[in-house]
Amino acid sequence: MEIGLNGPPGQFVTSHVDKENIQESERVLILHQRTILDCEGNATDTKPCMKPLCPVHGGWSDWSNWGSCPITCGIGIQKRFRNCSNPYPLRYGEHCFGNTIDMRICIRKTCDAIVSAFSVDKPNTYSKFNGIDKLTFSHFIYQQGGDFSLATGTFECSKPGVYHFIVTLVKKRSSTRVDQVSCNMYKDRSQVIHIQVDPTDDDTDKGSAAITESAIIHLNKGDTVYLSGCNGPPSTYMESWTSFTGFLLYPDS
Repeated sequence: MEIGLNGPPGQFVTSHVDKENIQESERVLILHQRTILDCEGNATDTKPCMKPLCPVHGGWSDWSNWGSCPITCGIGIQKRFRNCSNPYPLRYGEHCFGNTIDMRICIRKTCDAIVSAFSVDKPNTYSKFNGIDKLTFSHFIYQQGGDFSLATGTFECSKPGVYHFIVTLVKKRSSTRVDQVSCNMYKDRSQVIHIQVDPTDDDTDKGSAAITESAIIHLNKGDTVYLSGCNGPPSTYMESWTSFTGFLLYPDS
């Protein structure tokens, strides 16, 4: 505000103002003739200062799309992923809390059963399949998968896995002495088990006698299992209910 004052700069003077017949006096310092001015310059001063950079805490990215169901049948697991990159943690910032992988169950159509099984009886004769005398049978009790051949007496693996084989030899009842009956079970050309029925060592063993042996073995595709090395013609030494059975326990994954 400018106030009209008379006097030299740097001296105090008195101003007079009339208000409703009351005279008021005010003593002011003359800074400049006829004008009162504000101080020159800025009221504040600034200077730069440096502080350590702040840490950056990590943040999760969006989840990826679900991956495909990894199976063709049955029950599987789908996965999706995320990472701690939104932003990446910096300068000792905290890492993201939680999982980088999310999973859920996916279901496809029911899987077809993997079955390979056979059971045969009525021993017949010996084949010369692949140059080996193999005991053949004339009757299927059960067959699933088509892996056993009555004509050759051979089981050929089409489904790799763990198999259980059971052999029951029944010594023939005869009016003449049949001392014993025996066979060997082979995997390819390696003997797995020896089966033998020999109830007595005298002339009284004219009746029937039976024994059952079994083995659990792993087969690859194309492996063969058969009975060979038997001690005589089936019609002479074995009853018709002599049997050979095999089935898949656990297929290879």
